[in-house]
Order: sequence, then C-alpha cells, then structure tokens
Amino acid sequence: MRKAIRKNIYYGANIIKLVTGDQDYFYSEEDIRVATEEAHRAGLTIAVHAMEGEPAKNAILGGVNSIEHGLTLSSELLQLMKDRNVILVATEFPEDHNVLYYGGKRELAKQDALDFNYRLKRAYNIGVILAFGTDVYYDVPGKNRIESNYDFLEMWTKAEIPNKEILKAMTSNIAKLLQIEGERGKIEKNQFADIIALEQNPLEDINAIKSVHFVMKEGKVIRSKK
Repeated sequence: MRKAIRKNIYYGANIIKLVTGDQDYFYSEEDIRVATEEAHRAGLTIAVHAMEGEPAKNAILGGVNSIEHGLTLSSELLQLMKDRNVILVATEFPEDHNVLYYGGKRELAKQDALDFNYRLKRAYNIGVILAFGTDVYYDVPGKNRIESNYDFLEMWTKAEIPNKEILKAMTSNIAKLLQIEGERGKIEKNQFADIIALEQNPLEDINAIKSVHFVMKEGKVIRSKK
C-alpha cells in the first residue's frame, strides 16, 4: 500500500483515490491509515470509493478526506463522518438514470432513487459536509454529458437542501476537499477569477445554473453572450 501511494505521488498525482467494498476483500482500517499517512505527508487529499458498512467505516476511521458515493450509509456512519470532518461526495442517481442501470426496470430504479434521496437528506440533516458529485460515466439517450449531470439537481431539491447549500456543495466545499480553497471556490481577493454569470438568481431557483451566459477562467473571458 505504502509503495503504491508513493509511486502515484512520484508520477505527479495530486489526489489519491482508493476503491473499497466492491469486492469480497476490502481494506482494513490499518490499510487505509497507511495510505492516508502517505498521502497526507505529501500534502494530498485522499478519497475513498465506498458504499456502506465496514468498508466505509474503516475508511472514515482511517482518516480519509472524503467518501465517494456512500449511497447506503447508515446514520451512525454519517454521524461518524460529521464528527471526523469527512466530506461526502454525493452522487444521487435519479430515477431515469437508474432505469438505464436496471435495463428498463422502473420499479427497481424508483426504489433506488428513493433510498439515495433518503440518505442524502439524512446526511444533510446530520450536518455532514457535502460535495456535489454525479459519476455520469454512461450515455443518457438524447442528452449530452452536461445535460445528464443537471439531472442530479432534482435529487438535492427533493432532499429539501437549500439552494445556498447546493451551491456551496458545487463550489467552496469542493475547493476545501481538494485543498485549493485559498485559490478557488469563492469570489474574493487573491482567488483565481473563475466566474460564471447566470440569467436568473440560483438562490431563488437552482435550475438557473443551466442558463450560463458568461464564463471567465482565471481572469480571461471565455464566453460572453451579448
């Protein structure tokens, strides 16, 4: 484990990600702690793909910075994440996306969406720091990748998460996770000027983020709709 982390660091990785819980074997707390020590010694964030149970618990206790997905985490583990300041990168797949996974089986897709939504709502109410994720590695018929990502917004609104918190999950919380909050994620002095402008106020309607008419990247205007 230590050798693998060091090799990734040597080749220029700026974040370390582990996958645990997708096989019969999963990393122990000690395994995770070794990886975390090496990553943190190099000043890097360490993220872990985990869904639930002992694999997720070992990752949290092992000192990782984030859990990716965690779609069926118990309230006990969510509380542990809050206590240890572990960020949840939430990837709440909406029903129409789950239908693709289940080969058109709508009832299974609907139940998964309800379960995912319930977990997201519990995480927010417990006080876990949330980062907006999607994990759209597949094609959604009739939609490009950006449009497919927008679909995930409905899961956050259904979980009754305020628009302000959704925007934080998309910006400053992610900057915090990636340890670049001194450079990006906010509009203030000494931050890179990465700015978008919308036609409407996303604090009033989060779907306003779908109508971007101005983009600035590091102070350079990339797009400006007259």
